[in-house]
Amino acid sequence: MNEISKHKTTQTLELLTQIAPVKVSPFFKHKLMQEFTKEAPQKPLSFSWLTPQFQWATLGLVLVLNIGTIFYTFSGSKEATAIALFAQEYALQTSSNSILN
Repeated sequence: MNEISKHKTTQTLELLTQIAPVKVSPFFKHKLMQEFTKEAPQKPLSFSWLTPQFQWATLGLVLVLNIGTIFYTFSGSKEATAIALFAQEYALQTSSNSILN
């Protein structure tokens, strides 16, 4: 067994000495780099409309609507109190808590 393994080892070493360097084309690196830098085709995004610009615009619109609603609500309460005072002065308002009222 020992002789067989020695023989195989020497055959392997002889084969290793017979290996010659590979001759590569001088343009191989250039072609390879072109393949790496080639842009991959981009898939269309299903949420392409959901861009950061759209999100900021939506946020701005929501904030403007909320602020407008708050101002409208507070300015409406002043008008409601003015109408209530007017109705109270001219006795247009009844103060009874009747169900049939």
